[in-house]
Amino acid sequence: MPINLSNSRIFINAYGVTLRFETADTGLLNEISEDFTYFSVPDSGDPVVTIKAVVAPPDAATWKGARKLFKSSKWTVFETHCGTRVVLYPEGLMCEYDYSAEIGKLSSENTALLREISYLLILSRLGEKLDLCGLHRVHALAAAFDGAGILLTAPSGGGKTTLLMALAGDPDFKILADDTPLVDSHGTLFPFPLRAGLSEDSPFIKNFPGNALMIFKRRHYPPKYLVPPDFFISKPAPQIPCKLIFLLKRSAKPPLIESASSLWMILQLFKSLVAGDGIPQIAEYFIRPEPSDLLRKARIFAGRSLAALALIKNCAGFHFRLSPDPAANARALKKFLLDESHRHSVKGVRRA
Repeated sequence: MPINLSNSRIFINAYGVTLRFETADTGLLNEISEDFTYFSVPDSGDPVVTIKAVVAPPDAATWKGARKLFKSSKWTVFETHCGTRVVLYPEGLMCEYDYSAEIGKLSSENTALLREISYLLILSRLGEKLDLCGLHRVHALAAAFDGAGILLTAPSGGGKTTLLMALAGDPDFKILADDTPLVDSHGTLFPFPLRAGLSEDSPFIKNFPGNALMIFKRRHYPPKYLVPPDFFISKPAPQIPCKLIFLLKRSAKPPLIESASSLWMILQLFKSLVAGDGIPQIAEYFIRPEPSDLLRKARIFAGRSLAALALIKNCAGFHFRLSPDPAANARALKKFLLDESHRHSVKGVRRA
């Protein structure tokens, strides 16, 4: 049965991949709109992907008699008789998704849950479509400095956003993305700026008055405090060749930057780019057992591998030990980049 669409909508265009998000909940619509401010466009006609969110209880008749495909402690996936997929979340949300038409409908009475899954589903579907277009997300902070693109990688909670906030006040750094910039098969970085999310213990929360930070509740993780979209999204860097990659590691010691081996580069990029660790791919939507989809995933894996090889070829790699002082870390990175002994790396000649 076709999924009915309402008139309350926003349009997103990420490098030619268009998405329409619809909901009658004004608060939810405004939040999603601010999340994707950088990619917001007027009515773009027929989108590649359409997602609708409804504040209503899941309808059990939707998956009654459906075949169960996957089950985990966090979700269950069914295939209905008409070929659509139904994903059930135990907290009280249902997503019905038609992959042939690329139309999804989310239903829940829990508005915080509806907001979280809407955001993640948008990222998942945009990300897969961008993968197929040759633009691949990498789990890293990305910035531009003196004509060079920089990737700073770390696991979730590893200090990327804290460093971002320290760098954002320096006009010599231009931010491309807080968490998932895009990279192509030539090693060029493309902006993918979303709202930065601060953890509860972030030293930068005090810099925002009153209720300037919106709380983003998450099921399995602590909440995030979302920075206003105009903090850095309004002036991101343009696409730029990547020249340096840093692995961030928290420490109680002063900041320190040291060279990293090629093996480290290979392992790190396989994890954060090829395998997509830390990227919101959303397994319940990304994994589909049909032969045609297995071919698509092979294309994605090959594309990500080519992008990783380009980064390994064109970039110098470094370990960056972060101190507890964000300002000191930002100063150390800038000093390192300005140092004449490393400028050759910035300009594209990789050091031995």
